[in-house]
Amino acid sequence: MKLTDNRFWIVWAMTELLLLASCIDVAVRCQSLAMICVFAITQPLMIALALFKITHYNAALVNLVIISSYTAYSIYLRMTHEDTDGWGWFTLTVMLPIAQLILLLLYLGLERFARIAQRKNQS
Repeated sequence: MKLTDNRFWIVWAMTELLLLASCIDVAVRCQSLAMICVFAITQPLMIALALFKITHYNAALVNLVIISSYTAYSIYLRMTHEDTDGWGWFTLTVMLPIAQLILLLLYLGLERFARIAQRKNQS
């Protein structure tokens, strides 16, 4: 994964904007068990697939699908008035993908470092 690949950063920025758009009208902490259940199912899948599917196409597709499910669930909560405040939703949907991206970049950097060290040991 090259950090200079603009397609990756464009897709990542679009997913972040999608998250912000789903949370724009909320202001205070939310305590929703259903919201936590959605994250308990999708977030481990998002992290696992990001670690094992390193290509841009697969990573972008997985992130877009999962972010879309977050957005659909957020819209459902707003329409049914179950999410009356929403800072918890905002924090989880914005901070977790950012943490995932940092972990993914750290993983890919360590993988590249390991390959370089292995090549130096072989020569």
